[in-house]
Amino acid sequence: MQNEKLPEAAGTTKNLLGIGLAIILTAAAFFSGLQVGTLIQTKQQPASLFSFLSGAPTIATSDRADLTEFWKVWDLMNEKFAVATSSTILTSEEKMQGAISGLVHSFNDPYTTYLPPSEAAFFGEDISGNFSGVGMEVGMRNNLITIISPLPGTPAEKSGLQSGDIIVSINGTSTEGMAIDTAVRLIRGEEGTTVTLNILAEGATELKKIAVVRAKIEIPTVKTEIKDDVFIITLYSFNAIAETKMQTALREYANSHAKKLILDMRGNPGGFLQSAV
Repeated sequence: MQNEKLPEAAGTTKNLLGIGLAIILTAAAFFSGLQVGTLIQTKQQPASLFSFLSGAPTIATSDRADLTEFWKVWDLMNEKFAVATSSTILTSEEKMQGAISGLVHSFNDPYTTYLPPSEAAFFGEDISGNFSGVGMEVGMRNNLITIISPLPGTPAEKSGLQSGDIIVSINGTSTEGMAIDTAVRLIRGEEGTTVTLNILAEGATELKKIAVVRAKIEIPTVKTEIKDDVFIITLYSFNAIAETKMQTALREYANSHAKKLILDMRGNPGGFLQSAV
């Protein structure tokens, strides 16, 4: 542990360069999440994505392009590509996923994205309402993966993890230069398994190793409270059970003596389109 390099904050005493929140529980921009959620919930195949993008099913069947050049480039890359030290050998599936991603990206729509099967499954967990993990929210602060908040009653809180802790490594893998989504995938895992985190607490100079046993985590969907005759409904995500939870919350409001209603959706990462409407 002594030999592990302590992280250097990119912005030291400056304001946060940006908190890219990814709940170890989620993430995606609000509308992006809504649209991708639609694809997942309806179990559409990649070919069906075109009709989803345009709202017209004809584009997937009648606007077919001549793919001769595509296959020429495919074959040329297979035959002539020289693997450099920074390159990897891609499988046919990975090449196809890359081609599909490029096609979707060419629409230049910031609210539309394509998720390969592995990422779609991961996103589906986010908006399903529960999954296995440690139960904490992480973000990027000064280019360092940092714990934003452990959820009450979760393995993260019980193990002593605190807001502001910097995650230096996950199961021995350094987080230097690591993306939030990658860190989330490494921290999640099967219920009952252990993930070991090397942590640099806020203000500390030495690392501490914390082993956390993963458990089933239920994402809070709706919370209700009354403050000064104002009934507040906090909607955390448009997951698979959001509609039912919202109906219950609205009935609770109707039976209350509150005179005003506030629907708080701050920090809501999105989810299923059907749940939203």
